[in-house]
Amino acid sequence: MSTVVPVVKAMPGCIVSRVAVDDSFTLTLCGIDREIVLRIDGEGEIGGTAFDPDRDAMSVLPLLSTLNRRVDAARVEADGGLILDIEQRQLRVLPNDHGVSWSTYGTDGARASCLAEGRVVWE
Repeated sequence: MSTVVPVVKAMPGCIVSRVAVDDSFTLTLCGIDREIVLRIDGEGEIGGTAFDPDRDAMSVLPLLSTLNRRVDAARVEADGGLILDIEQRQLRVLPNDHGVSWSTYGTDGARASCLAEGRVVWE
């Protein structure tokens, strides 16, 4: 079962137009009438390959393959995990027991985050 989060619901159809790496991994998604920023602070997997930016910064390299790709589907799982289907590859960000695993915001002011223990909040 998934949770309907408005800013996540707006992701399908967007193109990953920018990727950035600092103390997290950030994707900028652009659509015709929207821009959404997704910050990944937690561990997860893409196409079956695990990543964890806190343990190994190089583990996020497979996420670079999302650049200039289209988001086909996006959803928040009941446990707080975030799943994006990006042109036949699945990106899954796992919930974190102790901190924020992902957060996102849109140009319309919509925001959402997965806080400790998988609690998802949005406005």
